[in-house]
Amino acid sequence: LLCSNADESRSHLFFQCSLSREVWTSFFTYQGLNPPHSFNGSLSWVSQASQNGKIKLICKLLLHAVCYTV
Repeated sequence: LLCSNADESRSHLFFQCSLSREVWTSFFTYQGLNPPHSFNGSLSWVSQASQNGKIKLICKLLLHAVCYTV
C-alpha cells in the first residue's frame, strides 16, 4: 500500500495518490507542460503535450520515468 487513502486502482496509484502527485510534480519543472491526471488521459497527453517532436519524446520518457519511479 502506498497511501491507504483509496482503493489501489491504476489511476489512483499513478495519478491521484499524494505520493504519485509528488513524483509527477518533481519531474515537471518546464512551465509549458502540465502532467496528466488519469491513466487514459496520459495517452492523449503524450501525443498532445507539444507540437515539437523533441518535447513529445521527452513527455514519453517522463511518463515512463514517473511510472517506473512510483
